[in-house]
Amino acid sequence: MTIGQEQKNGLLRCYIHAQKGEGQSPDDAARKSLAAKLNCSPNIVICIFSPKKHIKVPESEQLLSMGAAIQNMIVTSCLLGGSAFWATGDLAYTQGFKDILGLEQQERIVGILHLGKSPHKTIPKERPNVDLFFKRLEA
Repeated sequence: MTIGQEQKNGLLRCYIHAQKGEGQSPDDAARKSLAAKLNCSPNIVICIFSPKKHIKVPESEQLLSMGAAIQNMIVTSCLLGGSAFWATGDLAYTQGFKDILGLEQQERIVGILHLGKSPHKTIPKERPNVDLFFKRLEA
């Protein structure tokens, strides 16, 4: 599910609905803070896992594939000169949030990605030696 600038107010209402469903009463300051977080990136992708019964592909493999797809979106965004941030947050896991998005019973949110361009210059990090993480076969 994609959220552009024009849908941000609707997403804000979803979050507020979820907070109220959890017994929280967000004040104006909390609403402004949440709105600022939603507006820090031009595009948001709500990643919804919708498992299907399949004789050859168990649900666990479908979930792992979903995680790989999310990671590929992050890598692709960065390769294209953009930036990406995976920030789901507790409210996305509430029934109220799922209900207002119209998710089916078996569906669940597994990630919320913020995509755009970073206003900050990124400096490549020093990468550790790969041999610290992998063992080579000595056969």
